[in-house]
Amino acid sequence: MPWTPPIASCGSTFTRDPADFAKVPAAAYRRNPVLTPSNEEDAVDPNDRLLSMTDVEQMVGFCKVTIYKLIREGNFPAQVRLGPNKVAWLRSEVLDWIGRRVAARAA
Repeated sequence: MPWTPPIASCGSTFTRDPADFAKVPAAAYRRNPVLTPSNEEDAVDPNDRLLSMTDVEQMVGFCKVTIYKLIREGNFPAQVRLGPNKVAWLRSEVLDWIGRRVAARAA
């Protein structure tokens, strides 16, 4: 196997066979995928941001357990999975939920 330069990832260094890259479709390397009719409705506002659990807890005043209970009941926006141990919420969805709660109070 020919020598390949080391690739650093999360503090570790390992070597990668260039043939491995040929197995991954080129679209997987795109930073900004092209919007097509199939995913246009799922497009996110580029000015929106992701909120951590701590951010959400501070915004809504509920603890983690209550937030997950509301999600299970369908009464709170579902989280976006970012990785195996990381989730986040779209700020716009949390703000919409707060707005609906305020509107329900006025009704």
